[in-house]
This record gives sequence, structure tokens and C-alpha cells, in this order.
Amino acid sequence: MEAEKKKHHPMSPSGAHRWMRCPGSVRLIAQHNLPDEESPEAAEGTRAHELRARMLMEPGYNPNGEWPDEMIEAVSPGVATTLAATRDADNLPIMVEWPVPLNDVATGCSGTVDSAFFFQGEEGESWLFVDDFKYGRVPVSAEWNPQLALYAMGIIKATGSGTPDFIRMNIDQPRAGGGSWWTVSYEKLEEYYMTILEAARVARTPDAPLVPGEEQCRYCPVRSLCPALGASMAETLSLATTGEWTPPALSPAMVRAVLLAKPRIEKWLEDVSKRAHEAALAGTPPPGMKLVEGRRSNRRWADEAAARDVLRDALGAQAYAVKLISPSEAERLLDDASLMPPTVQLPGAPKLVDESEKGKPWGAPCSN
Repeated sequence: MEAEKKKHHPMSPSGAHRWMRCPGSVRLIAQHNLPDEESPEAAEGTRAHELRARMLMEPGYNPNGEWPDEMIEAVSPGVATTLAATRDADNLPIMVEWPVPLNDVATGCSGTVDSAFFFQGEEGESWLFVDDFKYGRVPVSAEWNPQLALYAMGIIKATGSGTPDFIRMNIDQPRAGGGSWWTVSYEKLEEYYMTILEAARVARTPDAPLVPGEEQCRYCPVRSLCPALGASMAETLSLATTGEWTPPALSPAMVRAVLLAKPRIEKWLEDVSKRAHEAALAGTPPPGMKLVEGRRSNRRWADEAAARDVLRDALGAQAYAVKLISPSEAERLLDDASLMPPTVQLPGAPKLVDESEKGKPWGAPCSN
């Protein structure tokens, strides 16, 4: 299963949000042919997918002791909801980690749907339920989600189970507020599917344009090598390098443009810096630059067990720091919820965002 998660077609459904907005990214990724890299966050997500799949395929499985408590807590609600839905639908079989062929998108293209099943509604209407699990903390919307739409239509075509009247597509994202869902008719799904296929056709052309932007660049593997993004960043950064663009001279509209570009600029600078650092370690630093030793880490015990013995004899209880467990840990350990002490939750720091973004207005009451 883990190998399947890492192996992605250049136009895989998980990258549809990118190649629909920036069709040239497919060509650029193929051109550089970078080795697959899995971040610690992605590896954690892969493991969470494995746990979820096992819990769906083995309903009686007890994961306690084998998996991190936080992961079990995050995965369990979505699994319970899916299993309950299938029980209500006469225990229909669930497609779990099911390979979905998508040759309409590109030859050899496919994806892996986390879970899906067909069922009949209370009034005799036919349904397809498609579930995509996300372990990340950046919220993903199910509405007009091309990855889910591709999975849904691919399943309908591959299974030969007939055309459902309705399709419910769900994002199960426990660490980003729970997720979202989108229900559409088959006709509406088919119309959106044709829009995606047209975008795929453009992405397959040799002169497909590079179109940098917030959504498409966020997880693009070649963002630090993209000439279009580089030009866009250079243009934005030039605002701060000329005397006439000092902050007092910026109009409100210019301030908004710079602030909205900030996350993209910071990520781009981080990517370029990482790529340059890797090149320097390989012996080819950028012209005029060199590697030096950075700030040393804080001291730590060379032999922690030996240090513990010495300090325990010399200092007794002072050798140890005692810390009260967190409310989340207390909830997990307490058998009697009535024993749970009161908790408080401080409001988050004020954050300036685009007015279209969701979020509790600054200064609104914070509930526990």
C-alpha cells in the first residue's frame, strides 16, 4: 500500500488542482524528473491512510498499542461513520484503497480512492459515496474538487455498476475541522468531468503555459525551478527594493497585494534556499557563496543514562522536571469524564487574511 501511495502518474488525480490551473507544470515536472521525496508530514499521512484502511477492512481490529494515540483518535470517527453508513445500506461492500483507472485523463493514468461504495436511497434513488481522507492541517474543500470528481467518474466507468442518480463526495480531514462534503447529480458530475478532461488535454500539449498562483504552486515539486514563478516573485519583490515603494508610500491596494503574496514568496524563498544548499553540499554553491558552520546546537548529555545516575545521586528529586499532563491526555486516560477539571482555551493571535477566507472574526467569543 505504501508503495502505491508514493507512485504517482504525472497527471494523477491528486495533482489535478495543480495541472488544471497550471497546465505547463506537467511538462516542467517531466523535464526535471526529480527523485521522489517524502516529507515527514507525508510519511505520517501515508501511515494514517494505512491505519484507516485496516480499520475499514477489519471492523473488529483494535489499533491501541500499535499506532500513535493521536492518529487513532483522528482516524476513528471517519471510519465509524463510513462503517455505519454501509450497515445502513445492507452491508454493501466497501472499496478500500481501490485503484481507479483514468485513461481518459492520460494513457496509463490512475489513482487510488481511499474508500467508496454504492447504495440505494430511501426513495429508491441510487447513490455513489466517495471518501477521500486527508491527514494534513490545511483545509481542503470537497466542493468542485477535481480529485474527488475523477475518482467518482472513474469508479462509475470501471465498475460497470450503472449510472447513479447522485454522488456524495466527502473530504474526511480530522485535523482541519473535520472536512466537508459535496452532493451532485450524475449530470452535473459528468459536466464537470468534461471540464477536467479539457484541462487535461491542454496539460498534455508541448506548449502548455506555466501559470503561477497560490493553489497550484503550494505543493508543486518544481516550484523552486519554475521560471514563471521566479519572474512573478522577482516582480513582487521589486516593490520593496526601490525607494518609491517604502511602506508609507504603499496604497491600501498595494499593501493587500504584498500581504496576499507573502506566503507564496516565503515558500518560494525557502525552496530556492533548499535547492541552493543541496547544490552547495554537492560541491557547486552559487557563485560568490560558500558553506560555513552554522550556529551550534544546545548542549545535551553525551550519555543520558550515566548523567541520570550521577545527577540523581547528587541532586535527588531536583534532577527531574515534573510536568502536568495536557487536557487531551487527561481526557484519554480518565475513565470517568465527570472528574475532568475545567479547561480554558485562549483565542488565537490576530491574523490578517483575505476577506474571502473563513475564520472566526477577531474579538469574537471563544467557546470551550
